[in-house]
Amino acid sequence: MRYLLMRATRPGSIAGLGALLVVLIAWTPRAFADEMTVYSCHTPGGAATGTGGWSEAKSTTGAIGTFMLAENTCAGSGTGGLVSELPSRAAAWSDGEGILWTFAPGFGGAIVDYVLEIAGTYANPGGTGIGAGNVAVAASDESDPIYDYRNLGGGSRGAVTIERTPSDEVKSITLLTSCDAFAGPCPVNELLARSELASASFLLNDESTPKASSVGGPLTEGRPVSGPSEVSFEASDSGPGIYAAHLVVDGQAQPSAMLDSNGGHCVNLGETTNGTRAFDSPEPCAKSVDGAMSLETTEWVDGTHHVQLILEDASGNSVSAFNGEVTFDNAPVETGEPRFEAVHEEEYDPEHPTENAAEARAEGSFAAPAGAGAVRIHSFWERCDATGANCAAISGATGAIYDFTASDVGSTIRYATMASDRDGSTTVASTPSAVIKESEPPSHPGLGSENPLGGTSITNNSTTNNTTTNGGSSTGNGAGSFPLATFSFTGLTAEWTKSLSGLTRSYPRSALRLTGRLLSPSGQPLGGQTVYLLSGPLGGGLAEVAQTVTDPNGNWALKAPKGPSRLLRVAYGAQSASAAGTQLTRDIVEDVRPVIEFHVRSYGAGILAFRAHVRFARTSPALLAVVQARKGRRWQDVGAPERLNGRGVFTSRYSASALIGNTYVFRLYVPATHLALSAASKAVSATVR
Repeated sequence: MRYLLMRATRPGSIAGLGALLVVLIAWTPRAFADEMTVYSCHTPGGAATGTGGWSEAKSTTGAIGTFMLAENTCAGSGTGGLVSELPSRAAAWSDGEGILWTFAPGFGGAIVDYVLEIAGTYANPGGTGIGAGNVAVAASDESDPIYDYRNLGGGSRGAVTIERTPSDEVKSITLLTSCDAFAGPCPVNELLARSELASASFLLNDESTPKASSVGGPLTEGRPVSGPSEVSFEASDSGPGIYAAHLVVDGQAQPSAMLDSNGGHCVNLGETTNGTRAFDSPEPCAKSVDGAMSLETTEWVDGTHHVQLILEDASGNSVSAFNGEVTFDNAPVETGEPRFEAVHEEEYDPEHPTENAAEARAEGSFAAPAGAGAVRIHSFWERCDATGANCAAISGATGAIYDFTASDVGSTIRYATMASDRDGSTTVASTPSAVIKESEPPSHPGLGSENPLGGTSITNNSTTNNTTTNGGSSTGNGAGSFPLATFSFTGLTAEWTKSLSGLTRSYPRSALRLTGRLLSPSGQPLGGQTVYLLSGPLGGGLAEVAQTVTDPNGNWALKAPKGPSRLLRVAYGAQSASAAGTQLTRDIVEDVRPVIEFHVRSYGAGILAFRAHVRFARTSPALLAVVQARKGRRWQDVGAPERLNGRGVFTSRYSASALIGNTYVFRLYVPATHLALSAASKAVSATVR
């Protein structure tokens, strides 16, 4: 439930004096937007109410006479009423002399219909040449109320119900108890007339409309808001008074708040069957109110929302005091910036790659607005250009320490933290490092000062028990002469399959570590020699990704970072096409399959939302993906394939209003390319709502 809080004071009141009423009530559209019901004396259920709208009893000839009895006994629950009595007296009553009880709305409203419950009446019937007592009900649209059908007649009567819907506008209702001397003087020394009105119900029409002024507060200022946010206002009404206010967010009405109970009079008594509110007075609510409505914005997702403030009077007439677009922003707020420091120098040393790294010293710290849920932290390393801009997350780099790689040369590195709650997310990052530079390569016998990159390969391979020997010899004309060698792959990691000619891996496990020995044809270890690792797409050019120098025993180790499907080549010897000498190579094909996280959500109205995160290397162009639905034993595309965004995210919506109530099974399918094997997510079932 979305909660709304309200504060209200009457104009001129001093803050802190008196209790401020806060009442949350359900809001539903009014059946009669300009009508209200007033109960007098008692509700239909018998609860005692006031007599608001009734004037004090009056005499038809002036003040209430000494012998007249006019009494209000409505305070009793289920008993009592408005009592009128012309008792026995020695002097004759004048013609028309009696007691009047009059009800009028007071604010200019009209009486649409009314029901009077009279507990009992007595009218002395008189006789020949003698007048009579009279009890009658008169409406303001009736010119002669005494002698028409609303005269209740002579004699004693029990309970009487008078129910009427006048044909014309009625401004007042009068209950009359009097002397009717049409045939002669009214009787003396006898009870002349008596009546008791036990309850009354009036349906009133109100043509007034509330007015709003001084509308302000954060919700109206055009700036993003978070947490509880407020709109303040002043409201007035010339009719029955200001009753309540409510907010509407994106077309959805929120619970209404009563603004001022007005001493308990501005409280809906209920018990109506026509959809109107019921009160104990025609003007039950305060004529003017200062108030404020607060909206808990954390109950909605971040973004722009349409917000309205509606003010209502007691009869349901309303006015829109505010109507505008408001941006909710409840993503976590940064309270501390992430930091890191370089270990050793900000260089990448191919000879000792793990000795040059950056180490995180602090994640960013955040606080979420109350009500936005727990804060979830995800920290990662980003590679930026030489200016510290155009940053992108480094795949798999989420640990506290990041080892520089050859890909970082010429770039800067920074540490970032993303904090998210149920409404949104915020990402902050450290100050970028200096530009990562490559240290000077060491000088090795036979290589001179040339940095061996690229070139063609001359391969003469024979494979036995995962050991490849590449033969060849050269007298070495000039620089570039290499010792004859045998490529021996030893100590291969357990992740390798028995056949080194092909591997199939998921992307998160696509990083590889290769180890082996470099031996002379006679079996002697060759130390101090450079071994290279090159990588590239099948059928495309290769680029160096790592190199190492053999130890005195000829041992070497190379690491291939995570990547797409590719050809990996371990090479020893001249890496320049123009260089003389022997080149030994070993090729390994690694096929890589994306990993997919897939979610389906039904929003109602037949709308299905699909979202997936495809974990894979960034490619150009990006991988295609398509939602599929299972039909029998086959999968059928839902819509056309779309490309992933730069973060590997796929989003799509599908409208299926004709399929509401049905349940389907979906998956996300990524077709194969030269850089990726085909992949499919786990099947997910969803019901169209």
